[in-house]
Amino acid sequence: MKWLDELGRRLSVLFRRSRFDRDLEEEMRFHLEMQAEENQEKGIPAVEARYAARRQFGNALLLREASRDIWAWRWLETLIQDVRYGLRILRKDPGFTTVAVLALAMGIGANTAIFSLLNGVLLRPLPFPEPERLVLVWEERPMFGLRDSAPSMGNFMDWRARSRVFQEMGTLDSLASYQLTGGGTPEQVSGAIVMAGLLRALGVQPLLGRTFTQQDDQPGATKLVVLSHAFWQQRFGGDRNVVGRVMVLDNAPYTIVGVMPASFRFPDATKAFWANAGSAYSARDYADRVRLDFLVVARLKPGIDLRQANQDIKAIQAQLQREYPNDNAKIGAFVAPMREHFVSEVRQVYYVLLGTAGFILLIACANVASLLVARAANRSREFAVRAALGAGRGTIVRQLLVENLMLSVIGGGLGLLLSTQSFGFLKKLFPLRTGARASDDTARSELRPQKGGNARIERAARAVAQHSRGGGNQPGRCAFDRGRTHDPDICRGARHRPRFSYPKSLDSVYASGLAEIHGSGQAQRFL
Repeated sequence: MKWLDELGRRLSVLFRRSRFDRDLEEEMRFHLEMQAEENQEKGIPAVEARYAARRQFGNALLLREASRDIWAWRWLETLIQDVRYGLRILRKDPGFTTVAVLALAMGIGANTAIFSLLNGVLLRPLPFPEPERLVLVWEERPMFGLRDSAPSMGNFMDWRARSRVFQEMGTLDSLASYQLTGGGTPEQVSGAIVMAGLLRALGVQPLLGRTFTQQDDQPGATKLVVLSHAFWQQRFGGDRNVVGRVMVLDNAPYTIVGVMPASFRFPDATKAFWANAGSAYSARDYADRVRLDFLVVARLKPGIDLRQANQDIKAIQAQLQREYPNDNAKIGAFVAPMREHFVSEVRQVYYVLLGTAGFILLIACANVASLLVARAANRSREFAVRAALGAGRGTIVRQLLVENLMLSVIGGGLGLLLSTQSFGFLKKLFPLRTGARASDDTARSELRPQKGGNARIERAARAVAQHSRGGGNQPGRCAFDRGRTHDPDICRGARHRPRFSYPKSLDSVYASGLAEIHGSGQAQRFL
């Protein structure tokens, strides 16, 4: 192909310049000698014949330059010359070069690290199919100041049965912890209890085997687990025949039915597996309207927007308020985008950080610009000499641009290196809370059903609800006894040993809950 031959020829001339110059010199000398011989044959003396040949041949230096333009890329040769000269100039003044590079590196490094963090939290979509259709369903408990309270299982079951706007809907209980025994060293592992609808709502297919079905959610169903990719690699060495094997968790056999891909880490990267809801919940649990430890994830049907979903869920919750006045009085419900709901609290913080980093870069650029102006004043004599030797204004400006570009490239490279080292620190300083990112462990952290300081308010609400149902005076019983207790703030040690006893009067229940939240003084004022 002609263009490949042309490219090879030009690259050969560019990288074998000395050989090309020798060949060109020999060819030009050959033509001069031939012309001088022709002149001598015409009777011109030898010395005059050589002078005449040179006059006829023309300016040898100009011919060399024209030949190089034909055989190579002149602009590229000029650029390489400018880069070489720029490197010599930067080496000549190491103090200036060091200060300028470090200033640019700090500004670029800070911006790169913070923007990478912001990109992972605010800009990059969730790693699920059609993430804009993923929503979370919350309860509202205004009497406790809760805008986004984790729903009860009983309310969820009614939402799922009556709603017409959700394609799939499921719950997540991420506080489960199991004792793993058999087939290796016993260890405490973190898992999650999920309903089949949750994994279908997220739309992620397993790497091996299958996920859960509706039958696996039924009370008393076979105990099943789906392994995370990391736990599969760690515990089973990536054995592709792991499906069908049995794990012993808390002295109970659980059958492995699938393995999720490495990109799936929901709600966080600490979960070793996901157990089916039927392995842990009874019929009583499915009707419970007191326990508030569930995260409800749903996928909207195609064509349904957030406004329609909220209208539907609010209408259903209004029905539940009338049907269950003791449990649902003044309790509302709403739908929020999964992504937006969890980044709303941190968006302003990240934008402030990005703006601060931008000002740092601006200050760094201003400092470097001042250094360059001062340095240009000191090089005025150099510029005058170059102009006297024939360098045009464009040539001098081009050389300065190349030098500044080299400073930027070196500072940017060092800044990227600094950003990679500082990114881990930023992740610890500002933990990501939007959940389940596949790439960049960096970019995602734990997705919790309770936000900020609401956990203690939730505990007070649960205590009030439990007491109002007559469960407050039953000694030796955990408030949320369903065979397994996951809330360490309610029960400790043995599953059925209460951490605290409930007061006898409703007023004292409110006082004890509010005292934990605000202090005893504010609680007394509330009462």
